[in-house]
Amino acid sequence: MADHPTYLDVLRNLLLLEKVATLATTDREGHLQVSMVPFAMDSHAGDMIVHVSTLASHTTNLQSHSVAAVLVMQADQLNTNVHALPRVSIQVESRFVERHTALYELTKSLYLAKFADMAFMTEFADFSFVRLTPHTVRLVSGFGAAKTLQLEQWQQAMAQAC
Repeated sequence: MADHPTYLDVLRNLLLLEKVATLATTDREGHLQVSMVPFAMDSHAGDMIVHVSTLASHTTNLQSHSVAAVLVMQADQLNTNVHALPRVSIQVESRFVERHTALYELTKSLYLAKFADMAFMTEFADFSFVRLTPHTVRLVSGFGAAKTLQLEQWQQAMAQAC
């Protein structure tokens, strides 16, 4: 069965146009915790980028358990069928980006390209950039249109965004 031609477009639009994701992490006791995080994309690497504070429980959770899940959903609009809103659920592996490295500078520049007004926060010592690398991707592009994507399809969608 051939892919519907809009799947990759829907994925790309969600990841490049939306600004907020739901992040699910696991605490040390094994309980799930859900939070909201602004995110940016590194289209070349295919990573999502978040900027987190040590004050947030999701930061501690990611430090002790690097596996997490992310949900990005198209923002609800007036008179929209909420059951048909495009969304993508992604199982990810997280890794903290070490300061004073080329990867940190790249990550920071990509994040600030989307959130320029938050530049001051990148100077706070208790904030870190975290890259979220996808492992499994489940896309719902509309009502009754769900598909598990291969990582190659994720990479293809991101490559077309470059």
